[in-house]
Amino acid sequence: MRHAVLPAHVLACRGSAPRLIGVARRAESGRVETPSCAAPDADAVGLQLDPCEVAAPNHVVLVSRNQPRRRQLCWAHLLRNFRGLEEFGGKARSLGVGGQRIVKAVFREWYRYRDGELTRRGLRRRLVPIRLDLHRLLRRHVNNPASPARKIAKDLREYGAALWTFARVEGIEPTNNLAERALRKAVLWRKNSYGAASRDGSLYAERMLTVCESLRAQERSILDFLVASIRATLSRGHLPTLLPA
Repeated sequence: MRHAVLPAHVLACRGSAPRLIGVARRAESGRVETPSCAAPDADAVGLQLDPCEVAAPNHVVLVSRNQPRRRQLCWAHLLRNFRGLEEFGGKARSLGVGGQRIVKAVFREWYRYRDGELTRRGLRRRLVPIRLDLHRLLRRHVNNPASPARKIAKDLREYGAALWTFARVEGIEPTNNLAERALRKAVLWRKNSYGAASRDGSLYAERMLTVCESLRAQERSILDFLVASIRATLSRGHLPTLLPA
């Protein structure tokens, strides 16, 4: 799959919290979107696929930004949330334990589909009882006295449709997507270099990371693209595009 990828917007000036926003969009959409420096959803990481416009964030709270059925929550992050509830203990533990069992069941069926043992219709059929189990589990915990458990239960009940998009939309996975994997290089860069010291530095990092990851996704030469860009700028010629030909 060939994409025009915007992997990272980096706002990592000293004295402020680093922010990362990543978006990947199929080249067929005809444009590459650049996020604003003032974008509030600092942890949003998504993959948008035309024509169905399905995005895949990490966190439950972000689903309120779009219609749940047009988004896919990350089950790997959900598994970590349930583990956290188990470690929290007390009244939250039962939701954590039950949630982990359900997530593992989802992954088990997904792996069978991915390995060709199930058709998409078979996957959806196998997920029906798992989905019912999750619904019952969340219903039991919406009034849980432990606030972390209560919040997760309420959020998942409200935005639960975003958990199952992968079962009906081809190309969507239940876990990390292309954009999040592309973001990893930006995260490691920020960790090792402590980010940029100015807004101009952040802008430079944002643009270079965008260019590099977009070209890698299309198996194009980064050096050739940069040389062509510099030559076009000096000669006032036609600039190369990040979109595939």
